[in-house]
Amino acid sequence: MAYFIIGLIVITVIILAKKQGKEKKYTTPLPENIKLCNELEQKFKEQKPKLYSMALVGWNYEGREVHLEYMKAGDPLLFIPDRNNEHDKHAVKVINQAGYHIGFLKKDSGGIKSFGQQLHEGKIELYGKLAGFKDDWPYMEFGVLK
Repeated sequence: MAYFIIGLIVITVIILAKKQGKEKKYTTPLPENIKLCNELEQKFKEQKPKLYSMALVGWNYEGREVHLEYMKAGDPLLFIPDRNNEHDKHAVKVINQAGYHIGFLKKDSGGIKSFGQQLHEGKIELYGKLAGFKDDWPYMEFGVLK
């Protein structure tokens, strides 16, 4: 019986150690992303732009959903023009601070001239955060910076 209990303890410790290592892998922010997020957050505070709320699209393709498992509401997001996207010439990748691609900004966002097109043209910057999950779907909030 004692060997059984010791075995369970050893297995539990191994599982917890693997989980902790996995969390660290997915959640360790990159220094350059921290710096960029801090700069954008400062601009956001100064400009006080209108806040948009939108579902993250493409999050459930190519294994991206695994990166969302390690995120929580309030985590900063970066919006990067995806210049090599064959489906949308104004596609915008959404990445987390650890540098993982977690989805895309909705294609038709922003009205007549989309946020994606304006971002690609260098006319705006976007700063946002993960707002949370509704019906297992990730939502983000962001502001348009000039």
